[in-house]
Amino acid sequence: MKQTIFIAIIAVAAFTLAACNILPTADKRQTADNKNNDAPKTAVELLTDGLYTVDQASSQIVWQATKISAKHTGLISLKSGELKVESGKISSASFIVDMTTISSNENLSGLVQHLKGPDFFDVTVYPEAKLIIKSTRVGTRAGEYFMDGELTIKDVSAPIELTAEIKTAGINLEAQSTISLDRTKWNIKYLSGNIFKDLGDKAIDDTINFTVSI
Repeated sequence: MKQTIFIAIIAVAAFTLAACNILPTADKRQTADNKNNDAPKTAVELLTDGLYTVDQASSQIVWQATKISAKHTGLISLKSGELKVESGKISSASFIVDMTTISSNENLSGLVQHLKGPDFFDVTVYPEAKLIIKSTRVGTRAGEYFMDGELTIKDVSAPIELTAEIKTAGINLEAQSTISLDRTKWNIKYLSGNIFKDLGDKAIDDTINFTVSI
């Protein structure tokens, strides 16, 4: 069965997923089964099994990049995505980002064109980026997931680790994640202070932050 992902927008640089009936949380089942004892409760919430698909129109990624003299933010759109839940937990996921949709919150057209060009993401040649989640681990806080995956940008693939918060919202799921990337791992080295010396205030931070709601 396929359902739709509805993705909530958040303030800075990641998802809402539609589901069938949500199973009761482990906490609620434990309370019902152990009314007369003080056994500790778990933060794990079982999700409804199924294959979830991204609602692209409601999805958003916010990026943030800095250099010594300035900080910039903007948006990128998700093109598509799927997330699979088995035995009440996330088993796999994959997402495609439309790199041609890079925009600037400051309406800096020159910056946008530079980001889309060969110095950075070269979107004419590489219009898409892809994230594949290969494994997940449940965290200690309610709705917390640790994820290991692979991110492909400009045909360069590198491992990535991220933390996501996933919670039930009615018949839907909401997930949020903030991701920090070292752009040089994907061969984006333009004005990197760690690679090119004596750049002064022209150096651009290697770290790009993305806040995602899906």
